[in-house]
Amino acid sequence: MNMQLAARVFNQVLHWVRLLAELVWMMIATSVSSLWTGVPTARERIIEDWKQRASRAGMPTEWLPQFGSIVAVVSVIVMIVFWVVCAEITVLVLRLIF
Repeated sequence: MNMQLAARVFNQVLHWVRLLAELVWMMIATSVSSLWTGVPTARERIIEDWKQRASRAGMPTEWLPQFGSIVAVVSVIVMIVFWVVCAEITVLVLRLIF
């Protein structure tokens, strides 16, 4: 019984780790693409994508404008944080090399 419980807990944790990893990779790809397409274009793509996902998941349509505003703010914050992290990693690597 304990092994079954441990296996079930492990599977649940692994499931959440996979979802988190997928979200992180999606945010990384979005942030990198925003360097080429520009922040406004990337932000609009993210807003439309998340609105469509929310609509398919059953979110009431009257909530979508507010949801879009929240997603816009969060997406820009994530892009800026990613750029700062990339800059810090670059500096760290360059210090290690030189």
